[in-house]
Amino acid sequence: MTALILAIDTTGPITQVAWLQGSAQGEHQAVGTSRDQALWQLIDTCLHEAGARPDLVAVSAGPGSYTGTRIGLAAGEGMSLGWAVARVAVPTFLAWAESAPVSGAAIAARGDGRGGVLWQAFAADRGLQRAIGPLRRGEPPAVVEEVRRLGARLIAADLPVEFVAEQPPLAAPGALAVAWSARRHRGDLKDAPFVPIYLRPTAAGDSPTADDHV
Repeated sequence: MTALILAIDTTGPITQVAWLQGSAQGEHQAVGTSRDQALWQLIDTCLHEAGARPDLVAVSAGPGSYTGTRIGLAAGEGMSLGWAVARVAVPTFLAWAESAPVSGAAIAARGDGRGGVLWQAFAADRGLQRAIGPLRRGEPPAVVEEVRRLGARLIAADLPVEFVAEQPPLAAPGALAVAWSARRHRGDLKDAPFVPIYLRPTAAGDSPTADDHV
């Protein structure tokens, strides 16, 4: 029987959960400050729709807000251990890059909440999107220039207003994109300890909630 994938994305201000099994799928989301409560309600809704426990738990690993990313990864780790099922951490930008038709270059980007942009470039490779450069941080004009240089599709969220006016992006997808990416890359995204990727580096003395809303 086709594996049932449960996917979580809490890297941004919207809490998102999806399920995918064969061609059947579902996705739900919630906006609010009580992320823990909203997340578990959405998980319950997805599992009720799917009618079974998942065979694989996939979690969007960031870049994302400090608290949101940690909540999603902790929930995924807990379900994996409690149900003795596999789990994978899916790089958020990889899932975004693969959300549009795989052709040519794509750049995934997210605003860091301080006027800057965290971004990464991808290119089609044997039917999949592969990173063609490291995760980078830059000012909006430099990222716009790179989008135009590569002739890339821009998939983004939470960008500075001036960036959106200069280079309108495709809207970033939700947790369902994480599920599809996990299915495509199951062999690459090893069942290993989750490693979060934060929008901004954490430092001693930082408040854990400093970048909750991006």
